[in-house]
Amino acid sequence: MQTFATKVITQAAVAAGLPAENVIALVKKDNLTIKRPRIEIQFLPEKLTRTGRKLGVSREKVKGPDGEEKLRLVRKRELYVVEQAVNVNVLAEDPAWLERFSYAFVAAPSARRQRQPGQLGEGPGPEGGVLPPTGQARGG
Repeated sequence: MQTFATKVITQAAVAAGLPAENVIALVKKDNLTIKRPRIEIQFLPEKLTRTGRKLGVSREKVKGPDGEEKLRLVRKRELYVVEQAVNVNVLAEDPAWLERFSYAFVAAPSARRQRQPGQLGEGPGPEGGVLPPTGQARGG
């Protein structure tokens, strides 16, 4: 999960204009030799929540001890949900660059997302444009 989160954060940072090598794990002390601007990623402890939600029920053929085939009911359940909290610190010397980068960094993941046919919500529309916010009509 941490690998996936690091990959998504790195892709968003690169899309916002920061080199991939400037995305690093959190360092204990700030050091003058570490280049700025940079992103430091800190993973907080995972939170496990027991759910027990039913995912599916199926029947399978199994051979019994006497060699006879029988149907067995199989229930698949989700046991846990895992939440991974991440702190991302953006360190830069230039406040103007930091403000521009922050907006671009937050917007980067949603700009990559593709809207599937029949999917509702905002995002790239069928004409390649952006759908209007909910409740507004599209001009023709």
